Amino acid sequence: MQPVRKIDLWHHSDFLKLWTSQTISQFGSQISILTLPLTAALSLNATPFQMGILTASEQLPFLLFGLFAGVLVDRWWRRRILIITDMGRGLLLLVIPTTALFGLLRIEILWFSAFLVGILTVFFDVAYWSYLPTVISRDVLVEGNSKLALSQSAVETVGPGFAGILVQLLTGPFTILVDAISFFASALILSQIRTPELISSSNDCKQGVWHELLSGLFLVFNDRILRALILRATVWNIFYNMGLPIFILFVTRDLRFRPDFIGLLFSAMGFGFLFGAMLIQKISKCLGVGRTIIRSVVLAAIAVCLIPFTSGNGIMSGLILVIALFIFGFMSALYNVNNISLRQAITPNHLLGRMTATMRFVTWGIIPIAALFGGVLGEKIGLRTTLMVIGGGSVFSAILGTLFTSLRSVKELPKVW
Repeated sequence: MQPVRKIDLWHHSDFLKLWTSQTISQFGSQISILTLPLTAALSLNATPFQMGILTASEQLPFLLFGLFAGVLVDRWWRRRILIITDMGRGLLLLVIPTTALFGLLRIEILWFSAFLVGILTVFFDVAYWSYLPTVISRDVLVEGNSKLALSQSAVETVGPGFAGILVQLLTGPFTILVDAISFFASALILSQIRTPELISSSNDCKQGVWHELLSGLFLVFNDRILRALILRATVWNIFYNMGLPIFILFVTRDLRFRPDFIGLLFSAMGFGFLFGAMLIQKISKCLGVGRTIIRSVVLAAIAVCLIPFTSGNGIMSGLILVIALFIFGFMSALYNVNNISLRQAITPNHLLGRMTATMRFVTWGIIPIAALFGGVLGEKIGLRTTLMVIGGGSVFSAILGTLFTSLRSVKELPKVW
């Protein structure tokens, strides 16, 4: 089956299957993103440092296995990797409600489960973003990624609110069952895709694993656009993941919001992502791909600064948090889709896995350190003060990044393939 043109995407059966599997899996994942830290905070009374370890456990595999995942993805069938990792993640998540059922759940089990699921997520993510250009042609990558982002925003809107209600009714451990089921459903749908997939026969594959690793690193850091993208994404992830575990503790303990309202807050971010996904193509065409990436990071950082200026669980505090998370979600959609589409467009197919893996290795490999550092700061200087430091650092780094980047000149996706 040949990749199809833009007008045919709505009738492209394999793309629709990929889109559907992603939507179902994302819905379950959105539930776990909120449920895991809520389980730690409410059911296990985790400290800020323990919350940092939980986030670090999820992201550490990107540092340990990220580059090797790129080599495997470029050597093997990407769809098969997607199916195997989906099934594995579903089985691993079943450990949490099972141990809770017998009264054996401890914070260490959350850490261990998060780490193992994270390993499989490394391989899934690298394969997923490398597989999309196999299913659709490169000239419709922005549209394809926009559709994927649209469904992601929809589940980010519904998922957290649904998760908050389930946690309120069932407790966190048993809510995680929904995510496990979603992974099994996603694997089933992916198994129905029939687009032919070619395994790379480049000379790199004949020269050993380390040569392949180095070729991916060389590609990213030798290309001025990929280099700018990886530096910007690294800074973005440092401050975001310093703040995520602290934010959960801040709204549960300092502001004393209930889990169902916290779910609604994350839904506000989902609504922002939804509107951003709907307007991506218009905004990117108006500003250009590069300028859209730059400005979205700056505005997202400014939104983060609003969060620590809330007090109590009254209407005003809730409104400020809703506005901040909505803006952050909107800018995240603009940033993510343009970032991913640009790097997919300029990378040869046989290097897509290693390019994606290198990006994840650097930008996500820093997350465990950031999460632990955020946890330490939270214990030493307090949750609110830590959020102020994160907000100020985010704005400073985002504005500084606008002065030293080659992205401003990128108006549209390069037509090199």
